[in-house]
Amino acid sequence: MSVRNVLLTVIALLLCLAGCTSAQPASAVSIAPMWKDEIDRILAQNTHLSDFERQVLSDYVITDAEYAEVQDLFKQCMSDQGWSATFDSDGRGLTITALDGSGNTGAVPANVELGCQTGTLINIQPLYFGMRDNPQGLSNDQLIRACFEKKSVPDGAGLTDDEFSALVDDMDYVPSSAAAAQCVLDPTGSQGVTEEAAAHFYGIPE
Repeated sequence: MSVRNVLLTVIALLLCLAGCTSAQPASAVSIAPMWKDEIDRILAQNTHLSDFERQVLSDYVITDAEYAEVQDLFKQCMSDQGWSATFDSDGRGLTITALDGSGNTGAVPANVELGCQTGTLINIQPLYFGMRDNPQGLSNDQLIRACFEKKSVPDGAGLTDDEFSALVDDMDYVPSSAAAAQCVLDPTGSQGVTEEAAAHFYGIPE
C-alpha cells in the first residue's frame, strides 16, 4: 500500500472515530446537575430498583416511549389485581376503578396501588415530568422568581436570593396579585393552576 493510501486510510479512520464520538448521546453531560445528582442518588441508594428502572435511568434520559412503557407496566400490574388504571391525556393524573367481575369495590387499597407503583412509576414519573417542566434544574424559589420576572410581578424585586427565599417561604406571605399567587403555586405552569384558582386559594380579591 502506498504512503498516500495509508494516509487516506488513517484520515478516514480518524473521521469515523470523530463521527462516532459526536453521535453518542450527551444526556449524561448536558443534563442539569440537580437531575443528574438525583438520578445518581436513586441508582446508588435504592436497593429495590427493578432491572427496568435501572435500564431507564442509566443513560439519564427518560424518553416518551420509556414513560409509556412504565404506564403500561403499572396498568398491567393493577389489572392483574382487578383494577383498571387510566391516565389523563397528559400522563400525570390517574383514575383507578374496579374491573367488572373482580369483586373489588370502593377505593383501591393504598398498599395495592403502592405495590404496583414500586418498580414502575414511583421513581420514573416524577423525574420524567420534573426534567421536562424544569430542564435547568432550578430550585422552587428560583422558579417562582423567574415566573415573577416573566409576569412583571413586583414581589421581592431587589431582594437577594436568600431574602427572596425567606419571603416566599414565609407562612404569612400573601402574594400581591392573582398572577403572583399563580407563580407561587404553579411556577412552571405544568399543574394547570389558573390565576382565578390561585387568587381564591390566597383569598385575594378579584
